[in-house]
Amino acid sequence: GNPLIDNMSTLTQGKGRSAAFQALVDLFRDNPEPSLEEAKKCAKNCLESTTKYEKISFNDIIWQNYKQQEDDLVMLVTAFDLLLRYTTNLLKPKLPNLWRTIPVTSGTFKARVDCMKGARDILKLIGYTIQTETAVKFPDEQLEPDRNRLVEVAAEILLAKMETEELINNRQLLQKYATMQSSVGFLARATPPQSTDFMQSSVGFLARATPPQSTDFMQ
Repeated sequence: GNPLIDNMSTLTQGKGRSAAFQALVDLFRDNPEPSLEEAKKCAKNCLESTTKYEKISFNDIIWQNYKQQEDDLVMLVTAFDLLLRYTTNLLKPKLPNLWRTIPVTSGTFKARVDCMKGARDILKLIGYTIQTETAVKFPDEQLEPDRNRLVEVAAEILLAKMETEELINNRQLLQKYATMQSSVGFLARATPPQSTDFMQSSVGFLARATPPQSTDFMQ
């Protein structure tokens, strides 16, 4: 069977790193802009790992954004793609002009990045920790990006993008996810359940998932 579907490690946060994940990190470290084919081939080797996400709360992002419409997931793929570009731009030997600031008032940013709940948290991971009404920025005292952090964030964003694409392309998996959301009143609260037992019994692919901390569902 498909290990991605059998285990749904797609919605997992873990401790430690697999050798496959480290290989993906090293790929970004050696080449900030690897070919798409090369990157996906490397990423595919760690899709079944349960220790992929240590920085990105991928489980939360899916729960918060998916309203049982395929377009919701297409939007996430687009947002992940642009967030990956922001990240890899900062890994280039020569930083782009104006790298310290990303304007947030443009229609493109609002429609393709800010529409994703959780996008601002990823931008903070990249280094844009200062938020104003018009932009997100690196702190003045930070002279350059943290490349060691960025290569790990880039790897996680790529995996998140690929696994969201898997949800789009596998309608059986997507239907299971939609059924689970309906059964927990997802549309009313957009809050994931705390109990992994419920998720395991409802949908087998969440067998080893680590749920978000919110307890609103239980209340």
